[in-house]
Amino acid sequence: MSRLAQLAPDLIDAIALGRIEVGVSQLLRGKLSASWLAQREALVAGSR
Repeated sequence: MSRLAQLAPDLIDAIALGRIEVGVSQLLRGKLSASWLAQREALVAGSR
């Protein structure tokens, strides 16, 4: 779960509000960068 704790705050909000369609299992399976910019790029590109 530590990977989820390092998720950018704006991404947490967007996921909770349904603006980015990504599941917890998808987040845990993928390799999340520590960089919030890289996280945004990966999750926004993956939700299109």
